[in-house]
Amino acid sequence: MIITRKENVLQANFKLPEEMLEQSRLAGLDEDKLYFDGAVNSKMAEYAREGLRYIQSKSKKGEQYPTIYAYITSPGGIELYGLEIHDLMRVYEMNGVIHGVVVGHACSAASMFILQGCTTRSATENSTIMCHDGGINFGDEVVTRKMFEDPEWQDKVRRGFERSDAWALKILKNRTGRKVSEIKKLLKREEFLSAMEAYDFGLLDQVIQFREEKPPRRRATDKKASVADKKGAEPAVTEKPSEAE
Repeated sequence: MIITRKENVLQANFKLPEEMLEQSRLAGLDEDKLYFDGAVNSKMAEYAREGLRYIQSKSKKGEQYPTIYAYITSPGGIELYGLEIHDLMRVYEMNGVIHGVVVGHACSAASMFILQGCTTRSATENSTIMCHDGGINFGDEVVTRKMFEDPEWQDKVRRGFERSDAWALKILKNRTGRKVSEIKKLLKREEFLSAMEAYDFGLLDQVIQFREEKPPRRRATDKKASVADKKGAEPAVTEKPSEAE
């Protein structure tokens, strides 16, 4: 943790070391767990590829692959890598099961591809799900004004959007059972859905609801004090009678 002072206000910048994050993800593989936290990128795709391969190797020939729990907390990222993770999951599910669990939020490529690649899709009751129209990634290519004015480059962008939308529509239609027109409206709204709203639309199979804890029982003295306060009087105090002289 790094603590600094700015404009007479203490500020703390806390960030887990990358090595610690890697160790926690690797430890999860021994328990058949995958953690898709952070941006969807090439590093996450590599983690999914090698993680699934490692868990698959723990089963003997002819046996079903171990059941996996995939925990998703991601703002999204590059859809090409999201699609890669989606397809890796679908291949694994030819002989195994992956339970996807959203904890916090799953947006963009995380909700449209990674989550939809899981056998079952669930989310905690306070999670948010967001889907939107596809984007295009140009890698390290710098977009210039000249490129915008180039008809060939404009055609490349148009085809990229069409291809991206086709991927999303196909996957979401198969998993939600909704009409294409309904899915297009959802993508254009770019709306953050609650877990229940996502469940109603078909993006989830289950919403995990937390058990409501009962408040601790109040002591008798606390109850008497509360009653006295409501009456606008001082709480009654019982004094020990003095001994007769």
